[in-house]
Amino acid sequence: RNSRFIKRGKMVEPTPMTTPTEVVTHPLVLLSTVDHYNRLNAGVIAGKRVVGVLLGTSLKGTVDVTNSFAIPFEEDAKEPKIFYLDHNFLENMYGMFRKVNARERIVGWYSTGPKIKPNDLDIHQIFRRYCTHPVYCIIEVEPKDLGIPTTSYIAKEEAEDESSEPKLTFQHVPSSIGALEAEEIGVEHLLRDVSDTTVSTLSTQVKDKVAALTGLYTRLEEIKTYMNQVVEGTLPINHNIMYKIQGIFNILPLLHHQRSQKEMAIETNDNLMAMYIASLVRSVIALHHLINNKQELQKKKDQKDKEKKEKEEKEKELREQMQKEQAMTANAQSMQPAPGDEVPTDGNSHGPQDGSVELTFRPLQTLPADVNVLPPPPPGPPPEIVSEAPKEPAPQAPSQALTTVDDGDGDAESTHTGDGDGEGENDFHMEESWLAEVNDKDTIETLLVGYKKRQKKLEKAKRKEKEREKERRKEEKKEEAKKKEE
Repeated sequence: RNSRFIKRGKMVEPTPMTTPTEVVTHPLVLLSTVDHYNRLNAGVIAGKRVVGVLLGTSLKGTVDVTNSFAIPFEEDAKEPKIFYLDHNFLENMYGMFRKVNARERIVGWYSTGPKIKPNDLDIHQIFRRYCTHPVYCIIEVEPKDLGIPTTSYIAKEEAEDESSEPKLTFQHVPSSIGALEAEEIGVEHLLRDVSDTTVSTLSTQVKDKVAALTGLYTRLEEIKTYMNQVVEGTLPINHNIMYKIQGIFNILPLLHHQRSQKEMAIETNDNLMAMYIASLVRSVIALHHLINNKQELQKKKDQKDKEKKEKEEKEKELREQMQKEQAMTANAQSMQPAPGDEVPTDGNSHGPQDGSVELTFRPLQTLPADVNVLPPPPPGPPPEIVSEAPKEPAPQAPSQALTTVDDGDGDAESTHTGDGDGEGENDFHMEESWLAEVNDKDTIETLLVGYKKRQKKLEKAKRKEKEREKERRKEEKKEEAKKKEE
């Protein structure tokens, strides 16, 4: 019963093995164990340990652990001797693994420890059904010290004296981490993907240096222990080991020699110089980035100020245009006859006395000197107004002085050229008495239309001039921007 187990009605022999002298664990086993522990203790601060089966091969005492799988396991925290291990699950999983890879056999079991517990010997005895000399491997999923996270043991019978019965105890076996070429490549890519990006390269290098120095210290302690035992006669002299130790001493530099000290100082100075240059380059790059960010922020600010200024200019132009339009409308309304004005019927009237309604004017307002609205007065002195003969109509302004000029826009404009004496001011501003004599309605309307058209043309010319000025300013700003960029 202890040396065989029944599987699907067949007797299966346990895996024959020699007594292990060394255990080599592959990275896949470590990853599977950590995954098993994290899945079972997700969200638990103090997780319970997990148990699984180790698969691999054994050759001349060296156990090569290449694979593993988890098994259901429970134990009582108060009573360590009480535990549960699912045999059926173990045998079914082992049968499926054998179908995939027949070379892999059960070579032992693992747990996450972190220390040996009282029921581990009982579990080890169970695994002796599947393997003659199983290996017990404790894998630390949360290692606190630097070094290999695995510790391997084998069960060995020892007796305190000749009369007492032998008891099983765990004996430590040297363990190491080994990997095939394919596994090394996979682990390298995995570590590259899961590397902590928040940790700087310098801290990682320091950590690696500490690990390397710790390993060197351990090897030196082993060499010292061996040499002391050889001197004391506990161990025999091994010339191969002595040759290797002598080779190590031959490689060591002569630190007490002046030439060696000078070379070490030169190498140290070279390393420090490289670090200093790297710091300078890093500082220059950081300053360059700072200047670029400052320039980008300044460009954004200038763009906002430019847009704000253009908006204010547009609003100002609109306000000025509205004010001018309002002034033009007021001037046109002031030149038209006031509503309700009638032609006087007394003797001072200069219009026709046939009972028809005439238009009269209020005092004329001052208009621009370059705008000709009214026809020129007749040549010679102004006509005399005879108040004794009110019934006779006053002489009207000669129609020959009113000329029609076509400016090309399809509308005819009325204008005059003055009296030729070179005084445009006198030609434009007529006396009120003579203005009152112009009482032809059609002539007045024609003059008003000409005045409005002339005002529109002047406004149009001013707007075009403003647009040209605006375009010129834009071109100047573009040229200034190009100069700044250059």
